[in-house]
Order: sequence, then C-alpha cells, then structure tokens
Amino acid sequence: MIREPSSPGTSRYQIRVITSEEEFRSVEPIWNGMLSQLGDSNLFVSFEWMWTWWSCLKQGKQLLLIVANDGDKTVGVAPLMKDKRRIPFTPIPFKELRFLSTIPSAYSPCSFAGTLDILVWPGHDSVREAIARYVLTEIEGFNCLRLHPLPEDSATLSAFERAGQDLGFTSDISKVFDNVCLRTTGDWDAYLKQLGKKRRSRLRRLAKKLSDSYEVDCVELTGLDQVGEAVNSIVAVEAGSWKKQYGVSITDSQYNDFYFELAKVFAGKGWLRVFILKADGKPIAYQYYVHYCDRVTALKTSYNRSFDQFGPGKVMIPIAFEKFFRDGVTEIDLLWGNLDFKRKWADTVHSRHEVCLYRTDPYTRFIKAVMTNPRLRGAWAFCRKCVENVRKKTA
Repeated sequence: MIREPSSPGTSRYQIRVITSEEEFRSVEPIWNGMLSQLGDSNLFVSFEWMWTWWSCLKQGKQLLLIVANDGDKTVGVAPLMKDKRRIPFTPIPFKELRFLSTIPSAYSPCSFAGTLDILVWPGHDSVREAIARYVLTEIEGFNCLRLHPLPEDSATLSAFERAGQDLGFTSDISKVFDNVCLRTTGDWDAYLKQLGKKRRSRLRRLAKKLSDSYEVDCVELTGLDQVGEAVNSIVAVEAGSWKKQYGVSITDSQYNDFYFELAKVFAGKGWLRVFILKADGKPIAYQYYVHYCDRVTALKTSYNRSFDQFGPGKVMIPIAFEKFFRDGVTEIDLLWGNLDFKRKWADTVHSRHEVCLYRTDPYTRFIKAVMTNPRLRGAWAFCRKCVENVRKKTA
C-alpha cells in the first residue's frame, strides 16, 4: 500500500505499510542506519527490542509498520500494531492502534517500554504529520489510536493531535507517568557523598547485617554463555518474590519469556548486565539492566521476600551504580514511576505523555464514553484491587 499524502508540506513523502514478518525483518539495516544517524540512546526504539517483543507477544495483534520515504531514502519509521480489546468486564470489543511493545495502559507495572516515538531522519520533521495523516485516512478498522509513552517535548504529540482535529477525530493529550533518571557524568565518590552520612551509614549496616548472617556474593552476568545462569537465578528469586503474588513477576505467563529471549539477544550484542546477589550460594535478588549506547536502563528487579529485613535491593544498587559510573555511563534510567525510593537515588525526572484519538462514529463514541467515564474507571480499579487481594490470599 503506497500513497503520497496531499497535505501541504507532506506530499514529498511516499508511505508504505509493512504487515509481514519477513518484510519487518528486512528493514533492520535501514532501521539501524537511522538510529546511528540520530545518535539515539533510547533502547526501546531499537530494532532488537521491537523485533524480540513482536516475536514473543504478537498473538492477537496485527503488524502495521509505517515506513516513509523521500525518494529512495527512508526518512520515517512508525512501529505500530492493531490490537483487539474489550471494555473491561464486558464482552464489548473495539480495535486500537498503538506502538509496538505497549499495553493499553501506560501507567502499569506490566508495561514494557519506557519511552517510544517515531523515528525521523534529521531535516524531515514534517514526515510525522505525513505519517499521522496517512494512518488516520488510510488505515481502516480501528476505533481509537493511542500512542504512548512519548516524551513531553516530542513533536509527534502535536502532529497527531493536529492531524486528528483536521480530520474530525476527537483528541486528547495527557501525561501518563514520569521516568526517574540519574545522570552519571560526575565522580562516583562525590555522588556517594551527596547521598548523606545517615543514608550511607544505613546502607553499610544493611550490608553488614546480611554478611554477618550469610556468605554474600554479588556477580555480574553479561555474556551469551552466562544467560542460562542469569535466567535460572532470576527464576529462583522470583519464586519467592512479592511480585509473584500480584502477577507482575518477570516469569508470569503474560510475558511469554520475552525478557529471557531479550537477554539472549542483548547478551549477543554485549548490552546485557544482570546482577545477582547470593546468600550462601542461593540467589536472593537480581537487577536486570541493559547498557545501550551510553545509557543504562533498569528493566526489571526483584528480591526474595524472606530476606526483606536485609534490604537486598538496597544493598545491590550501590554495587551496580558504582560500576556504571566507572564505565562512563552518562545516565541510568530507572523507568516507570516517580516513586520515593527511586528519587532517593536519582536526580532527574522525564515526563511521558500520550496522544489519544477517537473516531466520531456512534459505536466509537459509545466506546469512548464508557472508557473515559470516571466512575466506571474507578469501579474497574476497585475490581482489579479486589482480584489482586484474592490472588494474594490464595497464593
């Protein structure tokens, strides 16, 4: 499917839609070429992330990879998919367009990507609106377009909102969460000192308390030959974690081994950094990081709840962070949630936003009215909490 948008300033672009996995795989060199030109250190827009996610979690979804060319040169890539959903606790279906590797709710502990956007070649900013207009006029069979999590200063937000309003969609832009980050361009010792004397003392006490009770070791696993050990250790930790009770464990079936397949891919690229804390040889905590370009991203972390009194997660963080400082990492992204424990370690907050566009036909208007009703949303949240409580009691 190829079409030249007729909107002013966008008619220079030829746009096509990739729907097959074979074609998806074939754009890897183009994709990586764009990222190298952009110098983008966002792990979540890498081809490796998108391809692995799709390979593991494509069931029930339709691939819609939008590629825009200016002549023979690819200048824009929008990794989208169509997903069939239901209104919560009802059999009423509707279809939604989203970025690859997202779930409907951006603000969720089950979310995958921390930051997403359209890839745009420098000097071709207008391609965003060309892609937006193409998607809204040429892609059929969806009720709602929901793109998140976008940086608050992303031009994609305004491009889709503007195109949607021009084409008669109802639109909304809202903040969905904050990413908490630590800039690591300074000296490790200076950073440690600014944490405060009491905090440093508390961390030392926790480490000593653990080492007085057990033989403690913390290992970093990075290579392809160490993935098996990393996965087995993570599984062992998660078996006794609080996340297991709430269905957000990395081993939960909803993830379909995505994070383990990802570990293999990233280890092969030299990006994997998994830290395992052991007590008497038994894994009791892990931290799963990815070192992509000059940035480290904390994908997943957990600990065995029976070791809660020792604060194993707190004991591990300085070990990992010191290595990142020494290795010349420029930023550590702690991802989803502006939470107190994250702010104790980090110094920067990046807001993430969502642009949502609804069609105006009667059925979609009904879907929108139900999905955005504050009372119903509150009722759904209450029901989810009840389910979680039941799951906790029966675990």
